[in-house]
Amino acid sequence: MAVTRRPRKRVAAGSIDELKTVVAALIKENQQLKRKLALATATKAASSSTGSARALAAIVQKVQRALTTNAGSSRSGRRRSAASAGSSRAATTRKPASPETQAKRLAALARAREARAAKKSVAAESGA
Repeated sequence: MAVTRRPRKRVAAGSIDELKTVVAALIKENQQLKRKLALATATKAASSSTGSARALAAIVQKVQRALTTNAGSSRSGRRRSAASAGSSRAATTRKPASPETQAKRLAALARAREARAAKKSVAAESGA
């Protein structure tokens, strides 16, 4: 098999010099951008370190508080909010304070049912 060689294309000397200058400019710009990025990252890390230090201190405090108390039996300090307190225990129905209170609630419930039935009957009569 005979191998044929293609003649090389001649590249103008001016285009090589032009490419060299473009590559040099890109390298210089890249170095400047790297410096700016390092500076911005350093200032960002310094400004956010206070916030992250606070968050870390809060987590450490919560862990220490959880370890020192006996499973929450002797809680001191802040009280839990109603939302978080309610989520940890099972939902139970509360008994009324007295038989009079229960009678009042049942009477109110009966009146509400009567009112609802009256509204439905009026709506049925006007709609029919």
